[in-house]
Order: sequence, then C-alpha cells, then structure tokens
Amino acid sequence: MTATLVDAARGPAGLEERQLAAAVRHAGQLLRPDRVVEHDAAVRRAHRSLVKGRGPVGMWRYTPVLDDEGAAIVDAAVDALAKPARDADTGTGERDPRTPAARRVDALLDLVTRAVGAPEGVPRQAKTALVVTIPLQVLEGRCRGAGTTRTGEVLTAGTVRRLACDAQVVPVVLGTAGEVLDQGRGRRLFDRAQVRHLWLRDRGGCTFPGCTRPAGWTDAHHLVHWADGGPTSIDNAALLCRAHHSTVHTHRYSARITHDNDGDDGENGENGDGSGTRTGRPRVEWDLNPGS
Repeated sequence: MTATLVDAARGPAGLEERQLAAAVRHAGQLLRPDRVVEHDAAVRRAHRSLVKGRGPVGMWRYTPVLDDEGAAIVDAAVDALAKPARDADTGTGERDPRTPAARRVDALLDLVTRAVGAPEGVPRQAKTALVVTIPLQVLEGRCRGAGTTRTGEVLTAGTVRRLACDAQVVPVVLGTAGEVLDQGRGRRLFDRAQVRHLWLRDRGGCTFPGCTRPAGWTDAHHLVHWADGGPTSIDNAALLCRAHHSTVHTHRYSARITHDNDGDDGENGENGDGSGTRTGRPRVEWDLNPGS
C-alpha cells in the first residue's frame, strides 16, 4: 500500500494533490479494524454543531462543524445552486457580481427557504445529488473498504449503506486504471410514489419508538438492505429520521411490518374468514436488541 501511494505521488502518472490526499485517507481506513472506523465516524457525527454568534457591523456569524458525511451533503447541495448566474432581471447578460462566499450563503438560504416552504403531506423533490463511489463487494460486506465522494471525502461502508437506502444507484464497471468500461442506467431505489405511500402509512413520521420527527424529515429505510437481497417495496420499508437511521444501521436493529389485527383469533392472525387478507392498519414494529 505504501509503495502504491508513493508511486501515485511521484510516478509519471501520479495523482493530483487532492486525489492523493483522498487515497491516503482511504488507505488509513483500511489499515484499522472496521469497528474502530465506525466508532470514530459515530464520534465525529455526534460532535457536529452549528454555533451562532455576533459578526461584524451588526451581522450574525454561523459556524458549522461537520464530519465528512455532513460536509459532502452540504457541498453537494450548495454547489449546485452557487454557480455564477447571469443577470436575469435586466437581461443584459452581465456577469454575477457576487463573490464565491456570497453565492454560497445565498444558495444555503435558498435551500432553507425551499425546505420550510414545502407543503406538508407532499414528498419534497429528490434528495441532494451526493455522488459516492464504492465497490459492490464492500457495500455487500464481502470485503473491507470505504466509499469516496466526488470531492474526496472518505465515508465508511456503514455510512454508505445508510445513504444508499434512499438513493439513486448507478452501476458502473471500472477498469484497472479506473477508466469507465460500462455504465448502467440510474435506478431510484424508492420512487416518489412509494415514498408518498410511506408518508401516508407511517403517518407519525419517523417510526423509531418515541421519535416525533415528521415525515418530511425522514428517509425511506430498507428493513432488509437491498445490497443483502432485500426488495425495494413498501413491505420492506420504514420511515426513519436521519438520527435514528444512523442508530438503526450502527446497532443493526431489525423491524417488521405488522397489522393492528395481527394476533386476533382469526386463522394465522388474519381476518378469521380464511381469506388470508389483512385489513388492519400496517405499522412498523422494532426489535431494539443489537444485531437483531
């Protein structure tokens, strides 16, 4: 590994500085046990913060502290809206007079405004396009590794599995030199119709016991992960807020879909008419034993 990194740093086909830094971080992940990597990621996640304080000339200063995952999400969302824009009001085609810092804060305010202005009960637009590359064997847990974002952040395999619950997956086959040999079509794991159905089914929002986060703050979680063969269907899904989504993946909690009439005197816990049809309201029942 060291020889490969040294060659990448000074060889004829060496990496750029940012690419080399990402390669070093990726190598560092592989040199440590998985449990240590995931523990450190959880510690960094727990220390994320946003501090408000007085700024210059009567303004306010917000200081966020983010882990690799948080930074990647914010970068992907803000950068998409922070590109220089032409003056649409005058039609003169003048260059955007804002500084890069001003464009980024305007993009952040635009995102917040859109989020709080979305009508309740209607799924919002597709989530931020966060591009993460990870080998399929790593995602399936068949070998060790990590994911990397387009900007070089290194995400643990557990983090990528959580993000992949509610994502668009594009299969890409790479050659030994990293060249793209084949790229498949993007497939959205949970489409808008399924998410809308889950919003109606899990009316309380996050299904984790005791959580009151509304549906608009949740992700669609695979009860059996799709990388492990779980289907992308509403019978294999539950809404979880970001915090409890992380908790479920970290502790590997399981859940099942039950119905309010489960356990009645009917045959097989169903309606009792032999039809095999369940008419009770479905709900998610969690088993909070680690590794369940």
